[in-house]
Amino acid sequence: FGILALGGGAACMLCVSDRQKKKEAEKKKIERMKADYPQIINKFTLYIGAGMTVRRAWFCIAMDYQRERKKEKKGKAREAYEEMVFTMNKISGGGAEADCYEEYGIRCGSPLYRKFGTMLAQNMRKGSKGLTELLKKEADEAFEERKNNARKLGEEAGTKLMIPMFIMLAIVFVIVMIPALFTIQI
Repeated sequence: FGILALGGGAACMLCVSDRQKKKEAEKKKIERMKADYPQIINKFTLYIGAGMTVRRAWFCIAMDYQRERKKEKKGKAREAYEEMVFTMNKISGGGAEADCYEEYGIRCGSPLYRKFGTMLAQNMRKGSKGLTELLKKEADEAFEERKNNARKLGEEAGTKLMIPMFIMLAIVFVIVMIPALFTIQI
């Protein structure tokens, strides 16, 4: 009975561990996508400001990513860009452009991308009047968010370094105290 109970407990722990790993992988994916967001918005703003259409700017960003990916060969896939390539292919295949942009935001699963996709879709439906201003504002907000995220990660790194620092302090105390103790006993 004890072995059966231990086996059942181990099976439950494996299921919980697998779910935890999936949650952790999803969290890392969202963090990588958040890190890519300012770069995507800045490129998009630059292209739109240069006079490109929304579709042409989207295709330029996606094709640039594909070229970089082919050069690196073993480089990690960047999910936000992969979704852009998927959307580009869907648009090229005859999908409704505005719907494809909205689906992009939904597939990415982040409020940032959902807002971006909705903004593009609305401007496709209503006209691109004011799109450059909206994109500049969004780029500024994304840059501020990136700075805040970097600050947060820096603070977390400082906290994580405290344990090794205390271990090193203990080692220094041992190095100093042992010779002192030996000289006292003689």
